[in-house]
Amino acid sequence: SARELGMTIDPRPDDPHGSVMDVKYFGGAEATRIGWVMFEADRRLKGYSVGTDNVSKQAVTSPVRGYRSLASMAADGAVHRRGLWSRFWLVPEPITAHLSADGQAVLFDPVRMRVNTETMRWAGGRLVPAGPGYRDDAAEAFAAHFTGHYDEFAHEDPIYGELRQVAAAVALAKWMHGRGLPLDRAFVDAFAGTPFSTPLTTPSARARVQRTSSAHGRVEHITIESFGGVEMVPQLAARQDADGLALRDAAVRGWTAAGSGDSESF
Repeated sequence: SARELGMTIDPRPDDPHGSVMDVKYFGGAEATRIGWVMFEADRRLKGYSVGTDNVSKQAVTSPVRGYRSLASMAADGAVHRRGLWSRFWLVPEPITAHLSADGQAVLFDPVRMRVNTETMRWAGGRLVPAGPGYRDDAAEAFAAHFTGHYDEFAHEDPIYGELRQVAAAVALAKWMHGRGLPLDRAFVDAFAGTPFSTPLTTPSARARVQRTSSAHGRVEHITIESFGGVEMVPQLAARQDADGLALRDAAVRGWTAAGSGDSESF
C-alpha cells in the first residue's frame, strides 16, 4: 500500500451522527494482528475520551491519577461548542537509534507513545479542522493527561503495551529496510503474517451529558463525539555512540558463547 501503516475510526459521511462508524486500515494493516492491536487501542481510547465503552455501553473508569473523560469535564462546566468533534489519534514519539560505528548494530531508546488531538467540524460531507479560535481545552487536557500517564494506562490495559511493541517492531523494520537488510520471516509472521480478524465497522463513540447552566439555570443536553485513529509512522533519529558499540560487542559475545555451548554468558 502507498499509504503509511495506520488505521482510522471515522463517522459515515451519509450519517455522521449515526450509531456506526467505519474502520479503515492503511499500509497493509487490514486482516493482521498489527491492525487489530491498533484498532483495539484506538477504540478503547475513544472509550476513555467520552467516558463510555462504545461496545458494552458501560461507563469507563480508571484508577490512573487525574483521569477525567470529556463527559465528566463537560458535566462540571467545561466549555463545549455544539457541532464540534474531538479527533484523537495515537502516534509514536520520535525514536533515537544508537548505531555501532560500522552501522551494523542498532539499539533503540524505549518507545514512547502520545495522543494528539484536533478540534473538527462537519462541512461538505466530511470532517475538517474547525480553524483558529476553536481550541477544545477539555480535549487538549485529556490528550496531555493520557500522554503523560501512558505507562500507567498500559499497566491498566495491556493493549497499550502491545501498541508500543508494534511501534518498536515497525521502527526496527524501517531501519532494516533503510539498510537493505532482509527481514526474518518469523519476525514478519509474528506481527503481520498470520491472518487476523479486523473489524470494518464499530459502534459510534459518544456520550450524552445533562447539566444545569450556572448562568441561566436552564438544563442543557450535550453530546460528546470522538473519532480518530493510529498513525504508526515512527520517526528515527540515528546517531553513532557507545551504546550502539556496546550492543554490537554484546551480540558478538553472545554468538561466540552460543557456538561454544556456554549460553549463560550472553
